[in-house]
Amino acid sequence: MKTKIYNINNLDYGAIAKMLNKNKIGIFPTETVYGIIAKATSTKALKRIYKVKKRDENKALIVLIASLSMLDDIGLKVSPKEQELMTKFWPGALTIILDIKDSFSLSPLVLGGNKTLAVRYTSKEILQKVIALANTPVVAPSANFQGEKAGTNPKDLLSSFAGQVDFLVDEGIISRDIPSTLVRVEKDKVKVLREGIITKDMLKKEGFTLV
Repeated sequence: MKTKIYNINNLDYGAIAKMLNKNKIGIFPTETVYGIIAKATSTKALKRIYKVKKRDENKALIVLIASLSMLDDIGLKVSPKEQELMTKFWPGALTIILDIKDSFSLSPLVLGGNKTLAVRYTSKEILQKVIALANTPVVAPSANFQGEKAGTNPKDLLSSFAGQVDFLVDEGIISRDIPSTLVRVEKDKVKVLREGIITKDMLKKEGFTLV
């Protein structure tokens, strides 16, 4: 399999969306680092990501959305405090862990055996366009092998993943490799599980009480 290369300056969004809907996977720039993208409803595509990254399947995946309406489509519970976080920081690099409903519609692989889902409304416009065109939430875990540094250089990524992914979107070297901030709301307080681009001080400044 040959990996197709797309330049960010003449990106065919429709082609990327069609590939995702055909269960293809590829390397795509996010608001943090390069990720390996696939539609979140496709168990087949997600299994490929786990294999390519050498990632344990019991490790849950973060799901990216491009509209708040996708939360209902997925089947997620949203409390008033979680809604407040979304209003303040979405779209943006805040990943929120939400409880799932019985109507949960994504591949169970994204859950890693849990009954919660980590989800983020991406602020990356090109990623928003692809998600909207494909009409599906996606996953985009960092483009690296498990336990190694996240990918920021497309040339290095092509060297590592050539022939293992279907496409690569080249946006040049990403200078920032800070991950999204991961939080969980517990009794109206915010528990920071991973501090990233959005800091604890930023959360406090917006009036949130931390665990």
